[in-house]
Amino acid sequence: MAEWRLLAGPWRGGRRRPLTSARNITCTWRLAPSHELSFSINGRHREAPLIVPLQTDVHLLRDDRPLYTGRVGAPTDNATADQHTRTVQTAEYRALLGRRYWREDQITWQSDQAGVVTRLISTMQRRPGASLNIDTTGVPDGGPKANRVTEPGAGLLDEIQAIAVSGDGSPTSPRFDWDITPGWDERRLQLWTPQRGTRRKPLTYRWQPDPNQRQSSIVASADRSFDPSTYANAVIVTGGTKTVTTTSTVVDPSTGATVVKVTRTEVPTTPVYRVVDDLESRIEGLWEQTLSYPDIVEQAELEAKADERLAALQTVAPTWTVTLRSGTWRGPEHYWIGDTVPLRVSSGVVTDELDLRITELRLQLSPSGQEVVTLTLGSPLGDVGTTLASQNQRLAALELRS
Repeated sequence: MAEWRLLAGPWRGGRRRPLTSARNITCTWRLAPSHELSFSINGRHREAPLIVPLQTDVHLLRDDRPLYTGRVGAPTDNATADQHTRTVQTAEYRALLGRRYWREDQITWQSDQAGVVTRLISTMQRRPGASLNIDTTGVPDGGPKANRVTEPGAGLLDEIQAIAVSGDGSPTSPRFDWDITPGWDERRLQLWTPQRGTRRKPLTYRWQPDPNQRQSSIVASADRSFDPSTYANAVIVTGGTKTVTTTSTVVDPSTGATVVKVTRTEVPTTPVYRVVDDLESRIEGLWEQTLSYPDIVEQAELEAKADERLAALQTVAPTWTVTLRSGTWRGPEHYWIGDTVPLRVSSGVVTDELDLRITELRLQLSPSGQEVVTLTLGSPLGDVGTTLASQNQRLAALELRS
């Protein structure tokens, strides 16, 4: 059985102490946008003062290998005459970038994606008190170009994730996965183009031709769900507004002098409506979806985006949640976020054989160290038009005030 340890210490560096009294430890690693960890502790225990909101980092180690580093957000306390339970929520460093904002002038990026991400983070970290000790060196230069306008006040997490899932906005633009490695005093930015992960061995549950097999599989249970919001056979796509600057030479009638007149005109994009050609014969009828891309200011680019999204929304891909039998997960080299897994399930009316990616891995630890590992398998990264809202909701729930 693997040895798990939970440590706590000042985020800027210093002594880290084990939280041996922590209970209900749950850690969730996500392909995007950020990981999180929670636990509970006796608020009257001698270890409780080690946990200081906004100042303490929590580190989760498996066999002395750090797998998670996150900042303590806003603990909640429930005190009675008999006990005091403090529930602690933490969020990793990608989430902290959601509380860092672009304070420079508006900038239009025309360089490679890795360079843009590196500059966004390094520029922020040069501000007084803003550094998160994220090492941005060693990220390979070159690669696909990013074409994005970053406005003053834009959240860095939103900006990086927008580039990650949509590239330069064109249908053929490569995407990338990114993460920040866990670490004590310094963390490192990582980018994978086009994606992270390895192809792993199949996961099977009651697979034909032996529908009764169970113990030969490491899968304890499998749940399948569909999200109708991921399907549409018609889309309404709106874009942003472009500022067009023109100059002209005019004569000032009062002085007779020739002056240059600068005119700025706001030119909005026209919403694009796309519908499948065979709508009349579709049994399901009309299913419309509205998508907004305020950063797309060119009409041709917006029309290409509409075509891309209509094509992508034609298939309702299932999401599978697979719980592994206790003690069968062997760590990140076994199954990890970003990995591609052939899933084979045969049970009742369900017979699925699919190649899916692990988009989330959830670990629950019992006081005795027993692991319950649950994998969420689905399609790759979603489109930026449908992911940023969920990111903001998750950050708001954590209420990390840095």
